[in-house]
Formats: sequence, structure tokens, C-alpha cells
Amino acid sequence: MPTPTPAPIPKPATTPAPIPTPNEIAFDHLSNVVKWLESSDEGSDDNPSELLINLWLLDSDLVNKAVELPWIADGLSETEALDLAWLRDKLAAGERPKDTNATKMLLDYPWVVDGITDIERQTWLALVDISVSAPELALRLTELPWIADGLFQYEREAIMEYRRVVQADKDLAGQIMDFPWFSRDINYDDTQVVYGLARIARSDPELAIRASAYFGLPDAELVESQEVV
Repeated sequence: MPTPTPAPIPKPATTPAPIPTPNEIAFDHLSNVVKWLESSDEGSDDNPSELLINLWLLDSDLVNKAVELPWIADGLSETEALDLAWLRDKLAAGERPKDTNATKMLLDYPWVVDGITDIERQTWLALVDISVSAPELALRLTELPWIADGLFQYEREAIMEYRRVVQADKDLAGQIMDFPWFSRDINYDDTQVVYGLARIARSDPELAIRASAYFGLPDAELVESQEVV
């Protein structure tokens, strides 16, 4: 009589390893470089840790470079968190910098890297906003020496007004970029020109374009035109 074959011993069922969520992947990555990062429940958008995680999920390249900035690496103040929440909302709406070169330059400015004041951060966010809506102008803007070497109050105001021009009329913004005086060190009077054109453009873009033909004259020609008048 043949010996019966023993029944195979069933192997214990193996439980597959859980697949990490996108938030968990982001946390694992960021926690290696951001010491203050804490694990938090998904959906707690007001939590600084979750805010940074959400930003990373929207644009990891931007955030990977941004977390090296001292004002992010040392923790987020309430104002800093609000500013980054604004950036998160723009990214979530599909509005993000389209030119990686402009983005890198925005993060490499000495006045951004060595610590940033509240006013400087607002200016930086305005530059980011321009890079979202007009990337070709943003790249030219970020290369201007008077922006890269630090900002005086009137230079910050010029950027904020230029942002309004971009929002109102990109053609006019392009003309201003070609102004000879705009590409060098601007002064307070130059800022007032940008402010005036921004106000006109919001109500009458065609008039602003015509006015820009006068304000865009090189200094020598501008003086001559004033003498003729």
C-alpha cells in the first residue's frame, strides 16, 4: 500500500506593505532637511508643517530649493506662513512659475538668502507672481542688477507697481521693460512713472501705451522733448 503524501503545510498569509500616501512621501523627504517639520493630519492646512508638505506636493523643485532659505529653515512665523499659504493657493490653482531659470534666480538673490524682512518677502512674492503670469518678462526682470543687489524702498515700490502693470496689460509691461532707464539703477522719479502708467493701464490701456512712448525715451531725448514743449 503506497505511503500517503503528506498534505502541504499552508504558509502564513503575507500582508503587503502599505503604500505610503503622497503626504507621507513628502514628509519623509522634507523631514531630512527641515528640522522643525512635524507629522500632521492631512487637511490641516493652517499647520506650518502641512503647509510646507502641500507646497512640496505642488512643486517639489521649488520647495526643495526654498527650504534652504534661513527664514524657512528656522521655522515659519505667522506672517511667513500666510505668505506661503498665498503661494500654495496660486500653485494649487495651476498658477506656477513656468521658467525654472527665473525661479532659481528668485531664490538665489543675496537679500533672499541671508534672511528676509517682511517687506522684502512681499516683494519676493510679487516677483514670483510676475513669473507666473509673464515668465518671459520675469526672466528679464530677475536679471536686472538693481533687483539682484538688494532693494531700496522705492525699488520695492517699483516692483509692486510693475506687477500691477503686468496684471493690467502685458504689452505695456513689455514696453516698460525696454525703457533704457528701467534696465539700470532706477530712482524715485522712475518709480512714479511706473506707478502712473499702472494706474492709467487699469482704466485705459491704449492711453497707457501712448503715454509710455513718451516716458520710454532715453534721458537725452526726454530732456529735448520737454524743452520743445
